[in-house]
Amino acid sequence: MAIPVLRQFKRLLAAGLLGTALAASPAIADNFDEAIDLFQNGRQPEAIKMLQDLTNQHDARATYVLGLLYLNGISVRTDQELGLRLITESAGQYNNARAQNYLGSLYYEGRLVQQDFKAAFHWYEKAAHQEDPDAEYNLSVLYAYGDGVEQNYPTAISWLRKAAMHKVPDAEFALGLVYELGLGVEPNEKQALYWYGKAGKHGYGRAENKIGSLYAKGNLIPRDDTKAFQWFARAAAKGYDKAQYNLGMMYEKGIGVEANKKTAIEWFRKSAAQGNPDAKKRLKALGTK
Repeated sequence: MAIPVLRQFKRLLAAGLLGTALAASPAIADNFDEAIDLFQNGRQPEAIKMLQDLTNQHDARATYVLGLLYLNGISVRTDQELGLRLITESAGQYNNARAQNYLGSLYYEGRLVQQDFKAAFHWYEKAAHQEDPDAEYNLSVLYAYGDGVEQNYPTAISWLRKAAMHKVPDAEFALGLVYELGLGVEPNEKQALYWYGKAGKHGYGRAENKIGSLYAKGNLIPRDDTKAFQWFARAAAKGYDKAQYNLGMMYEKGIGVEANKKTAIEWFRKSAAQGNPDAKKRLKALGTK
């Protein structure tokens, strides 16, 4: 498991940017929603002015969003100092869970602040106790590796399960691994397949590739080359290098699909371009680059 890369701003807007904020009057809440709608509909200057007004009124969500905009230079001049101050204010003074999780990731990665796992744990824990899904997953990782807190597998799995129940694909996939490998729990093939399937249905590339591998090997589930090909293709289309390599092998060997050396090489090249060593070796064996 690893801390996921910070979510893109568009994803934040689409999947929980509001987070947990201080209680606000209906008027402020409506204005915030309107500001987000304006931003998404190409009326950024109006949206930013509204967000600034709301920030001046101590709206936790607007303070966080405005901080993100300045931090990343989205539709405003880049001002990382101001952005960090606003996000910290939303996380600390206003107890906003999304801001707390974001700030935790900054400390974990050492971006704009000195890397500090204990500080990352502090902010992830605050957000997780407000049921922020990403923070629940991030907190599980810290407990699993003992970063910023004493290593504790049962607690790690507990937070991981909460994140998975909140449909975080990283957590769903990781929980599948936990059950398949018996990491701190009794191995359970049915549970492993269940959680891999959940992550795969949510379009998580690693899970799609994993399901493809399970069908190709036929160990936890009956072998099915056609389904293996389909799952590899889904993950490969998302740019997952291991799936691109696997898809190349399917085309080269004619497994689950009609053999096509040219197409196989195309997928090996895509995988190799991302640094996949197996794909590079395969291209060399085939006498091409």
